Amino acid sequence: MHFKNKSKLLLSKTFTKMLITYILIIIFTIISISIILYFNFSKAAIEDIQKNTQEKLSQNINQLEFINNQVTAVGFQLLNDSNVISALYSKELNKTNNYITNNYLTNLKLIQVVNINPMISSIYVYNDENKSFISSLGIENYNQMENKMRDIVKNYSEKDKLKFIPSTFINKTRIGVDYNDKIISMVFGEYLNINSDNKNISSSRSMVIINLKAEYIQKIFTKQYNSNNSNIILINKGGDVISDSNFTYFSKNISKVEYVKSILSSNKQSGYLTREDASGKFLISYESIDSSPYIFINKTNYNVLLAKNKALRFNIFMICFAILLVCIAISIFAFYNLYLPFHNLAQNIRWKVTKENEIKQEKNSYNDIEYLTNIFSNIIDKTDKLESSIIDNSSFMKEMFLKTLVEGNTKSSMDIYKKIDEIKLNIATNNICVILFSIDKYSKFLKSEVQPFRKELVFEVESIIKKIINQDINIPIELIYSGHGLITLITNNKNEEEFHILIKNKIQLIQECIINNFGITISAVIGLTVDNIENTFKSYDNCITLLKYRFVYGYKSILENNIIDNIQNNKITSIEKYKKKIIENIKECNIVQLEVNINLTFKLIANNQYDYIRLTINQLALDIINVVTSLNISVNNEMDFDNIYNNINDFDIMEDIKEWFILYCKGIIDKLKSGRYSKQKDMINLVVSYIEANYFKSEISTEFVSDIVNLTPGYLGKIFNEYLGKSINEYITELRIKKAKELLEDSSFTVNDVAGKVGFSNQSYFTCIFKKTLGVTPNKYRIDYRKQVDL
Repeated sequence: MHFKNKSKLLLSKTFTKMLITYILIIIFTIISISIILYFNFSKAAIEDIQKNTQEKLSQNINQLEFINNQVTAVGFQLLNDSNVISALYSKELNKTNNYITNNYLTNLKLIQVVNINPMISSIYVYNDENKSFISSLGIENYNQMENKMRDIVKNYSEKDKLKFIPSTFINKTRIGVDYNDKIISMVFGEYLNINSDNKNISSSRSMVIINLKAEYIQKIFTKQYNSNNSNIILINKGGDVISDSNFTYFSKNISKVEYVKSILSSNKQSGYLTREDASGKFLISYESIDSSPYIFINKTNYNVLLAKNKALRFNIFMICFAILLVCIAISIFAFYNLYLPFHNLAQNIRWKVTKENEIKQEKNSYNDIEYLTNIFSNIIDKTDKLESSIIDNSSFMKEMFLKTLVEGNTKSSMDIYKKIDEIKLNIATNNICVILFSIDKYSKFLKSEVQPFRKELVFEVESIIKKIINQDINIPIELIYSGHGLITLITNNKNEEEFHILIKNKIQLIQECIINNFGITISAVIGLTVDNIENTFKSYDNCITLLKYRFVYGYKSILENNIIDNIQNNKITSIEKYKKKIIENIKECNIVQLEVNINLTFKLIANNQYDYIRLTINQLALDIINVVTSLNISVNNEMDFDNIYNNINDFDIMEDIKEWFILYCKGIIDKLKSGRYSKQKDMINLVVSYIEANYFKSEISTEFVSDIVNLTPGYLGKIFNEYLGKSINEYITELRIKKAKELLEDSSFTVNDVAGKVGFSNQSYFTCIFKKTLGVTPNKYRIDYRKQVDL
């Protein structure tokens, strides 16, 4: 009985302890999961925000490079224009006829350039000889604007060459109202080297100043940042603000601001940091590139970014609290159901204790040995798995290191050489050369093939490259897949001349083998050779730059640095006269000459820089669209500018764009011909109707009718003959003779009266024409007709 009471007490305590322990485990587990989830979600949210911000900043950098290249191309085009050159270096006085004429022609040229470039506000040409300006504003050249240009000329130095110069000044409208004008200027000049009249103009400070609309640039860079809690700022390496979201800092220097100072002193191209000031905590992201002196900075309110995280924290708390209540209820119910079987089981424990102890003593020695054996077996098994994992991951680690190397993301030289010792590279650490293979039409290939097959194809291409490179002679290489159809080969170049001959032969064999095996083409780029492995990224970046010129040289090309060297030695090609010829060919519907001029135009621009080629092609498309608009040609969706722009930029090679351009222009000519035919037909019908209503007037003639339809007599006669197979005068004569026959048959009018009624002022001339047409005189015709009627 004593044992029974004691067992009940023991059982009750055991139950309570188990229940409390279980509940505590549940609470601890839920709290841990909640904390982990919250911090992981918060971290993921910040990283996602940072990633999106960096992507947007990267897009802005690409946009900035495009704007810079476009403005530079416009500047160099102006510097090659004969009128602008005369305006820059003319010594003539302002009142001379030559000066006024050249001023007018230069002004027209500047207005034309401003009209076709919506981002340009104005263009000024400064002549250092007579200290005068010629601008695209003409008579609207307000004093404040000219004063600002004189400040730019006065303060201009070598460091400002081809750089954006922001400025703000008070200007006036035509009605005299003051307003703040903001422009971003780019200066071209001073460094020119042109000889004229035995004078070296390279020492002249004459220059062309292109002023961009600050608000236009702001909209381009800040259209993705429309939040009041976010501010996007574009600065140069000196801290001058080129553009910002709300023009708070425009044209000011903010290099002394704490977070700007940190960014300028950092040697990183991109990153982010958090700072606090009187208004709160901010997340600041920045992005730049080596080739550009500009930095984009995005400043965003930190608390606003994490507003959703706070809501997420509350939701997680409420969900976990509800789960806790449910688990407690289930625990109580479960333990209550376990309690009764456990109570019955406890009553039998005492009499079984002795027997169980005996059994345990017998098995103790065995259990200890079995336990130790299992432990050692697990240790051996884990060791084997760890060794296998290390072997499997060695190639993966090498590939990740090489990708970091070509992207230039390594932290220090010490880290690089430490990693090299660990992963055991096949290549030496000096005289590094990157060769980049790119699968042609890869973006279109992605859309047409399934993912597993694409991965298998890349693997097969890599195998062919390795096999052919190491065929006959063992060349040390490392091969990685860089994504987007790019396969990067890293090797050593000890002898420049021998290496290029050998590697070009290998590349040609690779290209032929891939065509024969897979029916696709592959282009290759041979990058520059760098002195050590730390600078591998420079050779890779060089390859990426050269790969753009596949656009010019076509698929299955082998690109080298001598391409850029040749282009840099060439002057920018102006194709204005060829564009005019193409436009004239379209207006004249001359398809044969159109093809000749388009082929010649594309041949001329092929030896220029990639960005200039793209810009020139787009400008040609815009000029053709303007022609279509001026001619009132109705176009379908396939012929509008947006579709043209998308088509042009979707092509990988220039030859495809040229063929597409020819087809597009032929389509315009077909529509132009169709429209002209319809219009000409309406004109001919109008002329015929007028002649039939007025044939009896003696003054009616080809010249008289051509004035009615506003055409030259020769052109009207030509199309009239094409439509009706006879001249206008022949048609008038035939109609008059027809009417004369009717009057001779049905009236008693004299021949002289008939001649007057059908438009002949002279009876003799009428009789002559009548006889020439019908073979008889008017009187004879009437007599013969009446005899026939009587008979």
